[in-house]
Amino acid sequence: MFNLNSKRNWPFKKLFVVAILSLIASFAQAQNWIGLSNSNYAGTNGMYLNPSSIVDSRNAGYINLFSGGFNAFNNYLYFNGEHSPIRYLNPSLSMNRNNFWENLNGKDKMGSISAELRGPSFMMNINPRHAIGFSLRSRSYIQGVNVSQPVARIMRWGIGSETPLFKEYEASLDYSALYNQSTFNLMANSFVEAGLTYAAVLYDKKQHFLKGGVTYKRIAGLYTAYFKNDGGSGVTTYSDDSMSFHNTNISYGYVNETMYTGDEKPGFSQLFGSDRMGKGHGFDLGFTYEYRPDHNSFRGNDEVNKYSLRLGASLMDVGQIRYNSENVVNNNLSSSGDVYWGQMDSLKQPATRGAGESYFTRYDNAVTKVFGTDGRSNEIVTKLPTAINLNADVRVKNNVYVNVMWLQGLHRKNAVGIRQFGSLSVTPRFESDWMEVAMPVSLNNGYRNLSVGAFIRFGAFFIGSDNISGLLKSSNVNGLDIYTGLVVPIFKRNKSARSIDGACAAFK
Repeated sequence: MFNLNSKRNWPFKKLFVVAILSLIASFAQAQNWIGLSNSNYAGTNGMYLNPSSIVDSRNAGYINLFSGGFNAFNNYLYFNGEHSPIRYLNPSLSMNRNNFWENLNGKDKMGSISAELRGPSFMMNINPRHAIGFSLRSRSYIQGVNVSQPVARIMRWGIGSETPLFKEYEASLDYSALYNQSTFNLMANSFVEAGLTYAAVLYDKKQHFLKGGVTYKRIAGLYTAYFKNDGGSGVTTYSDDSMSFHNTNISYGYVNETMYTGDEKPGFSQLFGSDRMGKGHGFDLGFTYEYRPDHNSFRGNDEVNKYSLRLGASLMDVGQIRYNSENVVNNNLSSSGDVYWGQMDSLKQPATRGAGESYFTRYDNAVTKVFGTDGRSNEIVTKLPTAINLNADVRVKNNVYVNVMWLQGLHRKNAVGIRQFGSLSVTPRFESDWMEVAMPVSLNNGYRNLSVGAFIRFGAFFIGSDNISGLLKSSNVNGLDIYTGLVVPIFKRNKSARSIDGACAAFK
């Protein structure tokens, strides 16, 4: 009979846990561009946080040629090396597992990796009270939230009597304890969106000014996968021959990887057209209020900001993506039942995958055979990273501002979807039409970490980071962030200057 606690049966115990956690390992991870997004010269890059920003801004028009960014953070592994992470781009330098320190405080872990590309986009003022914009961007995320410390350690070290994890916990960790501690929610998603934005001045009465904006997004989902355990009564292990599940709540879903790796690659219609696998819609809604005590001083001058205080509020990324295809699998494992150890042999089969066969499908078939299912479908609905954004912008003196921004995600912890992690930032900045410098200081990643960023815009080029210390420090690094882009700004000219130009032309 199979004895769970027997040393000689470690290969089977390893196979059991790896079969359950292999979906976690299959995942190879939100960006806000704080230094740029709250600028009065942000153009299309401002409407992602608040669509009302494009009207009565300092841009008559704005073209984003190309911009992109990368962000990563976690609260489990901290980098400690001889050099800063950016130095390790040098192929002559290498890092290893010993460069990463584990945060073993017993609390749940979280982490995220995201990449964003903003393609050709534009905004323009139709007249002083109305503006429109078009945006095109792709976003990819891999995230893990509410991951218990034992599961996080297994993901790093694997399982087996020789690993540091089981050298330390061999006497106390068994499958019952592991399951009872192992809540987690893992998510991967990649999608492309095209957005249409409209913004208008709603109220303009001297000292008080209000504008609003909305963005509609048409979304094409390219890939998704998730694996989550919402907990339950747990597992009772009978070391002689079997174990029992009690009210468990484990589910997973994925897009079969052979859709992209098989002989027949998907065409344009399957990815972006009416036949696309992932169909979604979303919207952003935003309002901006400005207090203008010196409004008479700026009459007829569109080149300068008129406010002493600017308050903004927006609801971002409301919507979802529905993946529906024969290439999509959504499975809820049986919530209760008995499993005999002899059945575990079927979990060996995915390791002997044949040419052209799917890893996901083979594991899915094996796990379903062993544990049973309470329901399967070919549809996954995943939520966009819905969040609320509140910010205040104060003019200290000409061209010098301080912005305070609060960003909070609105998803429940067990929701299937990408999350916006809470952050609070303070950003002093100097801005003018052709040059801008900002330094955001943020309490981010769910208010867990303090980071310092930097941003510079010079002419048509900008580059920045919301966590520049993560690029430059060599110790206690738990995240990286960088973004850059190339744009064509079209600035407003004040009315008096245009009048003078016209008079001079007439006189000549």
